[in-house]
Formats: sequence, C-alpha cells, structure tokens
Amino acid sequence: MTWYPAYLDGKPEVVDMVIDQRPDFTVANVKDIDLKMTDTFIFSYLYNHGKIRGDYNGVSGSVAFPADILNLLWGASLFYMCENLSYRGIIHYSPGGIQETRIGNVMTQFMRQQPMFFMGRGNPKNLQPVMPFRSFKQIAQDLLDSYIEIFHADSGTRWTDESYQAWDRTSRGFGAIGDLDVIDYHDAELTGLTGAQ
Repeated sequence: MTWYPAYLDGKPEVVDMVIDQRPDFTVANVKDIDLKMTDTFIFSYLYNHGKIRGDYNGVSGSVAFPADILNLLWGASLFYMCENLSYRGIIHYSPGGIQETRIGNVMTQFMRQQPMFFMGRGNPKNLQPVMPFRSFKQIAQDLLDSYIEIFHADSGTRWTDESYQAWDRTSRGFGAIGDLDVIDYHDAELTGLTGAQ
C-alpha cells in the first residue's frame, strides 16, 4: 500500500535531506514502510509525552491531526526518516567521527567529541547544553517537545502530572463518608477530650 506522509510534502524532501551523504540516493530508496513508521513514531511520542492523540490514515488527500505548528512536525518527520534510514544501513550517522586508540594489542574505538562523563541525573534536559552533537532521534524529539508545549499553550489544555494534597483532621481516613459532627464527638470520646469542647 502506498503511504502518503502526514507532514512531509513527499519523498523528494527526504532525498534532499540525505543526498549529500548518499549521492546515489533517489526517491526509489524511500520506502513507504519508513514513511509509515515515521508517522507512527510521531503519533506515539505526541501521545506518550503530551497526551495528544494523532489521527491519520496515510491516504492521499487526507488531513492529519494534529495540524503542524511552525513546521515542527515536518522537521521531526525528516529526522525520524533519517533515523529509520540509518537503522537499515542506507545512511550512517557519524557527526563526531571515529577516534581509534591502540595500546599494544588493545584497540579502542569511540566517537570523537563524545562526552566522557555522565550528567543524566535529575532532568535529562540538563545534558542537552553540553552535548557536542545530537542523534537524528534526539533532534526529532526536541522538535516534538516544542510542538507539545505550543499545542497545549494554544489550546489551554496543558497536561501536567502535578500532585494534589489534602488533609482530613478526623479518624475516619481520607475519602470515607461520614457526618463530621458524629465523628468529632466519637473522636473526642476516644481521646478523653469529651468535656473539653
């Protein structure tokens, strides 16, 4: 089945994105399954991180929900496509290059500019400013995070996981149904404070 991407204008945009790295890359190299997976990644991320339910069937002329804001979903689509293509070995990802060190018979390979420390404790966004480069997936997710913020700000439906606290001064336990006058009387009786009120 032909899959029309939800947020890309077509397969030529993918070719424009990767042609410098892969000069022989053509529209024929862009598989419909990669386009469908890209849209699936986007809709999954929007729901899991922003409670935004996507709706799109991949048919020509159909309109995707949610609508794109500031080309953020378009950009995420391109970077997820690059991620899909790198999974299959069509293109590769090596912005840092490979550094090789040999000591005796031991050879170690690692990406140049790769931070050799871990700062992932607490908020993972603390690591972003010190990263020398990001993967295709990280860039796509960053664009989707921006989309989610704008979507909720515009719609007034900001989703949050804030906790709520309540206090019940009686012995009944929070949420129990009971007449406070009766409960107060028996609480006072149990604690020996009957005449103190």
